[in-house]
Amino acid sequence: MHYQVSRILEEIHTLRKDNIQIIELVPLRRVDVYYAATELGIDADKFMNEIWEKEVIPLAIKPITLKFLFNLYIRQGSFPSTQKELYMKGCELLCEETNESRVASRNTGSMRAKDRLKVASRIAALMVFSNKYAVKLETCQRKGGMLSKHVECCPERLINKIRGACPSF
Repeated sequence: MHYQVSRILEEIHTLRKDNIQIIELVPLRRVDVYYAATELGIDADKFMNEIWEKEVIPLAIKPITLKFLFNLYIRQGSFPSTQKELYMKGCELLCEETNESRVASRNTGSMRAKDRLKVASRIAALMVFSNKYAVKLETCQRKGGMLSKHVECCPERLINKIRGACPSF
């Protein structure tokens, strides 16, 4: 399979050399994190020490989790005392609405970030225990039952079931 993908990519590259750019995403370096902290007005030395002391380097080398580390650090001035607390706060931050146009138009939905995190946690647990890897959202008119590898449901029904409003989940 890997060979086939490589061969196809190679053929495409040969056909359209000028239109294709192959990029490898690599983890952020210490200097990248330091520079970003400085650009945000954060004391970069202090921030880097916190990352080292709390042993969260794996979170700091990925842009999306680095963003929540920055947001958390800016809001609180330090990280929570345990990795579990840090992870939970980070997950909650990731559940906040960040789309500027939705925030500006006050079209952010009725759920708070904590509630979104509860729903996301329950969906994740259901997926793990049912050996599913994706959630497929449809209209509320169900089309058949469960598919082999993803949960099939409409958003409203899924949220109500998870909240406990619908006991037959």
